[in-house]
Amino acid sequence: MFTPLFRQIVVGAKATSTGLLLLPMTVGITASTMVAGRLIAKTGTYKHFPVLGLVITTVVAFLLSRITESTPSREEP
Repeated sequence: MFTPLFRQIVVGAKATSTGLLLLPMTVGITASTMVAGRLIAKTGTYKHFPVLGLVITTVVAFLLSRITESTPSREEP
């Protein structure tokens, strides 16, 4: 929820381009969920996946907290 609001309000990006920027994240979440489900079914253990998810979420939250209005974007204005 943070990323689209930041892109639209602070950067001034259009809603369509903001939505397209979220597409890789959506595909990644879907793919990782499928892989994790298969690995859990194959190994029978599941504890590692929530722990890894918590670590990744913590790192991403920290990185998002470092974004300012002067942070460069890969998208051309």
